[in-house]
Amino acid sequence: LERKLMNAKNSERSPINVILHFDMDCYYASAEMVRNPSLMGKPVGILQNKCICTTNYVARGLGVFKMSHYKQAVEICPNLIVIPADMNYYQAESRKIWNYVRDTFFKARHSPDLVDIEILGLDEINADITKLVMQRLCLLEEPMTSCPGYIMPEGKKFESSIENQMLWMGGVIADELRREIASKFGYNGSAGIAHNIMLAKLIGNEHKPASQTVLMYDPSYIEKEYLAPRSIRDIPNIGRITQKKLNALSIHTMEDLVCLYRKNPEVMMKIGDIKTFVELAKGVDKRPISSNKGFEKKSLMVEVTFPTVSKISTLRTHLATLIETFCYRIRLDFERHHRVPTAVLVRWGDRIRHHSMTVNLNEVIQSTLNKVVRQKGNLKDHEATLLSFFLNVYVSQFSHPFHVYNLGLIFHKFISSNARSIQLTLSSSENSDSKTLIKSEYPTVSSISLEKQAEKRKQSILHHRIATRVEKNLKKGTL
Repeated sequence: LERKLMNAKNSERSPINVILHFDMDCYYASAEMVRNPSLMGKPVGILQNKCICTTNYVARGLGVFKMSHYKQAVEICPNLIVIPADMNYYQAESRKIWNYVRDTFFKARHSPDLVDIEILGLDEINADITKLVMQRLCLLEEPMTSCPGYIMPEGKKFESSIENQMLWMGGVIADELRREIASKFGYNGSAGIAHNIMLAKLIGNEHKPASQTVLMYDPSYIEKEYLAPRSIRDIPNIGRITQKKLNALSIHTMEDLVCLYRKNPEVMMKIGDIKTFVELAKGVDKRPISSNKGFEKKSLMVEVTFPTVSKISTLRTHLATLIETFCYRIRLDFERHHRVPTAVLVRWGDRIRHHSMTVNLNEVIQSTLNKVVRQKGNLKDHEATLLSFFLNVYVSQFSHPFHVYNLGLIFHKFISSNARSIQLTLSSSENSDSKTLIKSEYPTVSSISLEKQAEKRKQSILHHRIATRVEKNLKKGTL
């Protein structure tokens, strides 16, 4: 075994990867309990847009769960302590914790090249700790036989193979991480350890809260027993639309998906990236951790769901929350990848179905985003500019009266944003044949034609007219 470990360490490839998924338990509620320790042991709910967006486990034990309507939650639990969401505080706490995990817990104590970390949101991360695991194993005098936390499959004796040793050591590192965050910051978290990203996330949810679970390397058990009965919604990138298409083929579980694909693959060829879905249903996930690997997500998505609304004033409130979250995430993305989006897929859901449309971002919005990521000017002013723009986009597409319960923005078509100042060539106005040079801090895309830029200007004018009309109606009280 020692010889295998040394050979694996010296080679470029290890027998398996070791992925650690860490998720802070009921993060918003935990942040409030850290700020106010007197809330410990009491039912706490976080209010956002008239919804209880999350609750602590005391409240969940009393029947109040996340995404409950405020009135319904208070009826179920009259003693529920409802606290308005403080996104700025949650973001600051998250940034402090993840900076510590990345720069102190992993990189300062070990070589910076041993761990790749991907921050997934305010409360969760993925970490590829394969190299760190190999280093730690080589320092042991005796082989490992177990690790802290739960081990699946339960009740089975495992050999001290190199794969099992690697996963057990992953469990030791996860336990150290959980204890460190709990003692230093006061947040409990749950961890999953497996040989790929999908399995680490799924297994981490098995024994919440404040626990960890290691999924041992047993491909037959993983495919036929662990994954087979699970819903296809547990497969990454399968959303409601894809789920409906698969349900129409009587596919509800991962086992259904694998079996039908083996029998009749032609029937399923029109459903997205079906081959990848089938591989994931078998437990094969080849996605890498994005950090330090040159792998960048092609899009950045923010979404909010709420009780159905029919007034623009209420819609504005929900959209403001969405814009605030986006501005935080785009700054994080810029710190890692130095890029900004040039287009957005606008989505919304109403009583009929989900809708979507692609919008190219005009120069005003591009300049605003550039100031947001570089933290120039007043952030609230930038958020107000973005809010006005996207509210106009949504309202221009709604049928009236509207009944919307979901808003989403998927930003894509990223370009590098290293240049401080560039000049965009724009087509002249209708009354002039000359070309005008307008200075902008936002980098241009050489492939954008003058015709496309002119179209963007027309779109911007249209949105401005709609905004003016909406504001007038709001003042009159007709909306």
